[in-house]
Amino acid sequence: MIASQQRRLALWLVAPAVTFVIVLGAFPVLSQLVLSLTEFNLKFPEQRGFVGAENYVRLITDGVFWQDLGHTFYFTFVSVGLELVLGLAAA
Repeated sequence: MIASQQRRLALWLVAPAVTFVIVLGAFPVLSQLVLSLTEFNLKFPEQRGFVGAENYVRLITDGVFWQDLGHTFYFTFVSVGLELVLGLAAA
């Protein structure tokens, strides 16, 4: 019985921190998702229009996006690989 009370107390003590981390992480993700569904011009910020998935369709059909994504993956894997090798060598 005491172990279950301790477990319950531990959950109550951790709950505020977990809730804070979830809210702190969820707010930026949700706000960027909403922003990605709109058309936004920095010259005229008051003229914001809902376009739905049009931005994603335009992104998927753009060849430059896929080329840049490939470069990003290449850079990431090469740099992480070099860091791993150099880090192990230094250790």
